[in-house]
Amino acid sequence: MRRVILILEGEKPMSANKVYRLFGIKRNEEAQRCKQAVRAAIDPNTVEMFTVPVNIVLRTYFATRKLMLDSCNIPKKLYIDGLIGWLIKDDDYRYVAFSGATRAFLDPDNPRVEIAITPACDVCPECGGETEIKLLNVCRDCPDIGAIDASV
Repeated sequence: MRRVILILEGEKPMSANKVYRLFGIKRNEEAQRCKQAVRAAIDPNTVEMFTVPVNIVLRTYFATRKLMLDSCNIPKKLYIDGLIGWLIKDDDYRYVAFSGATRAFLDPDNPRVEIAITPACDVCPECGGETEIKLLNVCRDCPDIGAIDASV
């Protein structure tokens, strides 16, 4: 199974509360800054776009507790947008199955943002169709919906 982890060294996300209060040019500048940070972590010579829906998890490591944001206050959308056109075709429901997990950690020696992108679907062992084992434990093609064992 293909898994991509992008590491944005030294990245310090602005709080989502602050981003929501920004307007016009300032908000656009922050969105562009986040996109550029993501794209700088992607090797254009080896990048392959995912062909199945993906799960995206953001892990943020802060240098100090004073700078640390609540995990629900990290604006993951700004970072996910940086993946569009490189690792995912778009960020709608057809391409991103899950993007809800955002974690915050303390790492004084190495503050960073990590973006983990993994396929959300596998191949059904019964019919060979696309299977959403990791999230829903169902196959889209099998008539016996839900019959697939998640341990497969």
